[in-house]
Amino acid sequence: SAWNFWRAQHPKVWAKLLWFTHHIPSISTIVWMAIYNRLSTLDRLVVFGVRDTSRCVLCEADDENQNYLFFEWSYSFRIWSTMAA
Repeated sequence: SAWNFWRAQHPKVWAKLLWFTHHIPSISTIVWMAIYNRLSTLDRLVVFGVRDTSRCVLCEADDENQNYLFFEWSYSFRIWSTMAA
């Protein structure tokens, strides 16, 4: 069926990094969704007609998408800067 087709056609590049013996299911699921750009960010909700605008509700500085939330948003940028130091 569809699952067998998907599994056969697409290599499991991330499988060992996400689905190991003592993984935390919720974290692994969120990372898996992020890898395939399937998180429910505002830009995706606009495409599906759930929202009217994709403007970030926290800062209203830019459109909310996955890249923005994890790397460009001022708060996440501070977190990455702290981790790099």
